[in-house]
Amino acid sequence: GTFFASGGGDKSVKIVRISTGDLFMILAGHTDAVNAVVYTPDGRRVVSAGSDKTIRIWDALRGAELFVLSGHAENVRALAVNGTTLISAGHDKTVRVWDLGTP
Repeated sequence: GTFFASGGGDKSVKIVRISTGDLFMILAGHTDAVNAVVYTPDGRRVVSAGSDKTIRIWDALRGAELFVLSGHAENVRALAVNGTTLISAGHDKTVRVWDLGTP
């Protein structure tokens, strides 16, 4: 890929251009730390999980927040994407399966 995404305690997702290491964009919307970040397989969306108990889906090129998923009772700690299926795991000891639909 061309970009790398990371999250952290500053409540944002940072998108960095791999070839230069330059910051491409910052995705802001979480109200607490960002614990996990993944790209969808097509590279068109970024998915982030936070200590604010939410999962946020972003347009990877425009930086627009597309939608927010709620359902975990505590921090969301891990994410995995397989096709249009998103799997999340939380500090609440639950694993949730989400359908991201067709791109």
